Amino acid sequence: MKISLVVSGSLSTLLFGGAASLASALKATSSRIIVEPSVLKTMSLIGAPFLLARTYNKIVMEKDLGANALKDELSSNYIRERILNLINRSKKRGILEEKLVSMGLNREEAFTAILALSRSHDRVFISRPFARIIMKDLGLNPSPPLVALVDSLRKGIIRPKEFSVLYRKLFELGDGR
Repeated sequence: MKISLVVSGSLSTLLFGGAASLASALKATSSRIIVEPSVLKTMSLIGAPFLLARTYNKIVMEKDLGANALKDELSSNYIRERILNLINRSKKRGILEEKLVSMGLNREEAFTAILALSRSHDRVFISRPFARIIMKDLGLNPSPPLVALVDSLRKGIIRPKEFSVLYRKLFELGDGR
């Protein structure tokens, strides 16, 4: 009698999706990033509001989204000192915004994508996996919050034990891939 094991579902996502995220993060760490506001919230929820500001040199965000995100988040004190600039939204980009929303992005993701398409950057942090797929199709370099954890570990900002705790919290939120 032969027994076969087929790995599927959430276990395979954890094992293989996490491995793919870690492999992409093993590239050189970025210094200029564009961040979707939900990523700031995620970092605060896992207890690491400082992580992005300490890991990356420059953080860029669309002005209205950035102002709203920094108003309430614990990360605001850490991020505010590292924000490269808050970019004004262009009125001409409304058509592109509507197209991106029709493709399945929410407004914050669409604004972040437009900013990434128009500005030099090393990485774009986006929470939703579906949004990262669309952004990759647009030629961007989207990354999940997990990559920020890996980059901070590689730079020595957090220790392996801290990484494990933060990763567990990230996974519990559903952002661990």
